[in-house]
Amino acid sequence: MLLENVRLVIWDLDETFWMGTLSEEGITQYIKENHDIIKILCERGIMNSICSKNNFEQVKDILVEKGLWDYFIFPSIDWMPKGPRIKKIIENVQLRPASIMFIDDNPGNRGESQQCNPGLQVEDEKFVGNILSDPRFKGKDDKSLSRLKQYKILEKKSSDKQDAGGDNTEFLRQSGIVVEIDHNVENNIERAIELINRTNQLNFTKNRLPDDHDAAVAEFKKLITDLPYARTVGLVRVRDNYGDYGICGFYLCEQIHEWFVLKHFCFSCRILGMGVENWLYNQIGRPHLQIEGEVLSDPTDDTRVDWINTSSSSNEEIKKSSAFSKVKNIYLRGGCDLDAVGHYLRYVSDNIISDTNIVRNENLIRRDSLTNIYLGMRGLSDIEKKAVEELAFDPSYFHANFLRDAGKDDVILLSLAADATVSTYVSKNNTNLSPEFTLLMQIRGIFFDLVNDNPDQIRESMRHVNWDDALQDFWWKRVQFLRNNFSSFSINKNYYYDILRKVLERINDNTMVVIVLPAFKRRGNNGEVVINERANIIRECILDICKNMKNIRAVDIMSTVDSDEDFVDGDHIKRQSYYRLYQMVEAAIFDILQQNDGVVPPALEQPSTKQGTSIFHKIISAWKSK
Repeated sequence: MLLENVRLVIWDLDETFWMGTLSEEGITQYIKENHDIIKILCERGIMNSICSKNNFEQVKDILVEKGLWDYFIFPSIDWMPKGPRIKKIIENVQLRPASIMFIDDNPGNRGESQQCNPGLQVEDEKFVGNILSDPRFKGKDDKSLSRLKQYKILEKKSSDKQDAGGDNTEFLRQSGIVVEIDHNVENNIERAIELINRTNQLNFTKNRLPDDHDAAVAEFKKLITDLPYARTVGLVRVRDNYGDYGICGFYLCEQIHEWFVLKHFCFSCRILGMGVENWLYNQIGRPHLQIEGEVLSDPTDDTRVDWINTSSSSNEEIKKSSAFSKVKNIYLRGGCDLDAVGHYLRYVSDNIISDTNIVRNENLIRRDSLTNIYLGMRGLSDIEKKAVEELAFDPSYFHANFLRDAGKDDVILLSLAADATVSTYVSKNNTNLSPEFTLLMQIRGIFFDLVNDNPDQIRESMRHVNWDDALQDFWWKRVQFLRNNFSSFSINKNYYYDILRKVLERINDNTMVVIVLPAFKRRGNNGEVVINERANIIRECILDICKNMKNIRAVDIMSTVDSDEDFVDGDHIKRQSYYRLYQMVEAAIFDILQQNDGVVPPALEQPSTKQGTSIFHKIISAWKSK
């Protein structure tokens, strides 16, 4: 059987670490080579402890005099049996027995300890001379003794917990635990890779990167840059009253259709028992987590973690936290941009209700369309319901109930990107449909005008996306119905202003609304960045109407991009840009809350960018003119 690398050595003292029996004839030889081995192991990140039958104070005095006492963690020195004492050391250091070695000259002690701690590695005193050359003790360069320092913090915490009566929950509440999530993982790629590949006890997915360093870096960069609107990542920093644990966790969450799945969820064992993994799992919305292999906790259980803080509690942070406590619900209505923003909003609100784009039978149901929102708010007539059913829509897809039902202390976040990029259709005069009946629809994988483009081209596109014959026939009938009963409609300012006004009039006056201005640039099919004139029409309408409504703010997605390189495909932007968008949304909500409390808010602080600046000044001017 292949033995694991050793992370902790537990030493017997008499006739093992030194020669002689301290309580009888005393130490006959203090072995300098063993003294040096302890220090070298610590410099390799391998810890050392003691399990000896002796007088505690007498042993401590000797090792303090030799300058070695502080190199040991959780020493157990008394006259009780060693098996249970080693079990207690293992619990304290939060490691598995298989990664620990106990060295003792007495075969009875070795046997008892192994029986009490299955999997524990044991050796006699003759093995000590081979430790430094044994591959299990290679460790990792840690000449700064950072790992030893972390365990000394853990040792102090364990002592304080016992002094507090052993109540772990109360002790944690008094520990001042602060967790911060750093979404800019690009600056700490090496640490993220280390967490993914080296953590075990709190690595819940066990999705490893390649062992080769360059290959691991390349694969990790691809992970955090692909699908920027569907993947959110974060590094977890932890500190408390005892010290700063640094970066000790990493997660990557991916949206797959309506499901959120954790692809990576891993933590250093140095924060085991602090509840960080449970807190974070709840904080990011309890996405699907398939736990693989042996782990030492279950973040999916119902543990209530109320002892973790999320900031250093500066005056500004306290004010913002207090303000957001007044928000009841945050409703998201839009596309994949709001999926990304919603992930971050969960850090400031426990009540996020998301209604974003979904796919049904290859029909991409666009929630980010004001046209479709309006139909849902005013309701469909019976003849309109039949028409949308012919187009493979379930009439319930148009629901917009929470937009009507949202009240005071609620926030509605709207993204209307589809109106800027997807074709809108209006009913023809020869139908019994209302002339105002316009709808926006898109078959997944079919990105051109379903009405005006060549029918053969549309049919060929269906083959190109590898649909089977039955699905092609199903959708071809829908396309024919669309072509016979609808014509393409070019959104103009009068139309959009009118429908936007009708939607906003149906929203409670006391509800806070934040609207994301669509990007006036997008990346075309050939990779070139093009100007989207339709987006500019929509932007003008939103900015104009914001001037007359006190509880509405507009945030500009163009203010999140530094250059055209931030447009990755179509109208999607880089992951860091979505994080900036979240920061702007958060600032806008805080802005409204301050205004409603009678505080004159400053201009919203924006990310430093090269694009979108002038258009944002229009937003600020619109607010100041109210």
